[in-house]
Formats: sequence, structure tokens, C-alpha cells
Amino acid sequence: MSVQLKINNIYQMDCIKGIKQMKKQSLLADIIVTSPPYNISKEYSLYADNKPRESFLDWMELIAKECRNIMTDNSSFFLNV
Repeated sequence: MSVQLKINNIYQMDCIKGIKQMKKQSLLADIIVTSPPYNISKEYSLYADNKPRESFLDWMELIAKECRNIMTDNSSFFLNV
């Protein structure tokens, strides 16, 4: 089941699912700021922060590609690592 997203709201959800929902609703982002887990084995309740390096980089690439799908030509993307 998908959530009807509204602009200027904060949602706690998987980022890939949220981005795909934004695309489905034709919602675009002018600015994306993200600070993903650093893959340094920090304990999270719902995320394993100890992926093999290639898996982690593949996941980060997927996130970046999905972000591009909801950006305008003049959007900015900030990745804090």
C-alpha cells in the first residue's frame, strides 16, 4: 500500500519507496540532502550497518539514481558521507 505524499512534510519511510512514490505522483525535488549510514557497523534498530563494501556502494548508487529520477534540471544533490 502506498502513502499519498504531500509537499513540505516529513515522512519516516524507506527512502527508495518514498522516492518511487514521489515519482509516481509526479512530485519533484529542488534540493535533496541525504546522510546515509556510513557502513561502519553502528547499531541501528532496523538497518544492518555492516554490508560488504560492494553491496554498500551498489546501494548508494541505487539511491543516487532514484534521486535523479525526481530532480529537475536545476536541482541540487548533497550527499554527506
